[in-house]
Amino acid sequence: MPGQVPADSVVPPKFLKLPFRERDGQGSLTISEGWLTSNDEIPFTGDFTHGALDLEFANSAKHGYGLPVLAAADGVAYYSYQYLSGTFTDPDNTTHQVGLGAGLVVEIQHSNGWVTQYIHLSKVAKGIPYLGATEDSAVPGDWSPSGILQPRSALLKAGVPVKQGQVIGWQGDTGIGYDYKDAFDGVTGQVAPRDRVALPPWDPAQLHFQLYHGRDANLGKQNITDIAGVYGRVTASTNPYMGEKLGQFCTVSARTAWLTDHNGQPQYAAH
Repeated sequence: MPGQVPADSVVPPKFLKLPFRERDGQGSLTISEGWLTSNDEIPFTGDFTHGALDLEFANSAKHGYGLPVLAAADGVAYYSYQYLSGTFTDPDNTTHQVGLGAGLVVEIQHSNGWVTQYIHLSKVAKGIPYLGATEDSAVPGDWSPSGILQPRSALLKAGVPVKQGQVIGWQGDTGIGYDYKDAFDGVTGQVAPRDRVALPPWDPAQLHFQLYHGRDANLGKQNITDIAGVYGRVTASTNPYMGEKLGQFCTVSARTAWLTDHNGQPQYAAH
């Protein structure tokens, strides 16, 4: 199935830093949803699997909305957009339209063949090329990030070099708002600002951060990997990383792609 996590998923040598500034994350950067278990998304997807880390600034205003997101490692960057509609029934029994997609999404191809993906951004840094998206003619406003569904060789030619710690976008909530669709411009690849007081998202601003190696035309992403080292240590109903603070209380396994300091804590991409 697309996005399925192979049992033999291999963690690459350490090469990543946390994609934020240390001064933003200290005492605030939290894994709100960790590997495999995603309780808040089960009503929408019916699936526990969550092959990524949702990172948010739990103690910051608006959960860090608008704070810079940085490249976790050197590579080649590009971006696209995705919005997939669905429904959500709130506690008052009101049904809302939900964006289950990625919203603004940046990918970085790294020289070791691995790819980092940065999802739900509020906007993308200037200079990173927009590779296009395809709108569903039957459902206006629903998009497929077709621009990034290309062979690695084509993506490397289309993207631009970025350095570890370089700003690639800003924390946001595109793709996770309900009761409306993002005001996305398919020509420019930009999303217009929205009123999050009148139209709150169903999830707070966060970075859905994922590491994978290769994409198969039929099977989707391959070797989606737990970069925090939780893989193989959780059950369908238990997630030890939910609510854990990175860089303060988070126990990082030796089986991780993070570069760590002398205390074994993951390092930030910039200071």
